[in-house]
Amino acid sequence: VGPAGDGQSVVFEAEVDQSEVYVQGQVILTLRLHHAVSLEEYDTSPLKLDNVFVKPLEMHSFQQVIDGRLWRVQEARYAIFPEKSGTLEIPAQVFSARIASGRRSFFDLGGGGQLVRRNTQAITLNVLPKPATYPTADWLPAQNLTLTETWSTPPEQLRVGESATRTVRIVGTGLQGAQLPPILFTPIEGLKYYPDQPAISEQEVDSGLEGIRE
Repeated sequence: VGPAGDGQSVVFEAEVDQSEVYVQGQVILTLRLHHAVSLEEYDTSPLKLDNVFVKPLEMHSFQQVIDGRLWRVQEARYAIFPEKSGTLEIPAQVFSARIASGRRSFFDLGGGGQLVRRNTQAITLNVLPKPATYPTADWLPAQNLTLTETWSTPPEQLRVGESATRTVRIVGTGLQGAQLPPILFTPIEGLKYYPDQPAISEQEVDSGLEGIRE
């Protein structure tokens, strides 16, 4: 949509980074408010989605000039993970506020300026099921998956009776940390190993969430 050429001073829109996703995969939903006037008494409808895990991401605010007019832009991003395949509808979201009327008298008991109300368009997503040809393994609909290891002592320098720490790290882009599977070790003759408790976390990156299991 965007604010240019529509004759409005307040525009509220929603968009997703993809319209089709595998079940339990990540979609980024962005709610974006453009306003060329000062606003007060903000209110936004709560995001309610059934059978979906929602993780709020960092909000962004910036300014832009369009056709010589200064707009303030506020973005709220969410990583959403559908838990069921089929059609998922993100309903229209509602934003309301009052246009600031400037400095008011101490005796002004309220009412504020003009009330504005904006609705986004509803969005429909196609959630694909896990493919029937997927192997018997953990389902990982990641955008990218990496497996790395580090050693406190290089393996070629290990000596009998000495100990070393081996750290194995799985990073899944577009996944929650809890979606990453346990790391399993095959017993090796002549070696004793003592697995530590896994550290499971996630961090925000440009593309959304990045799950980590270490």
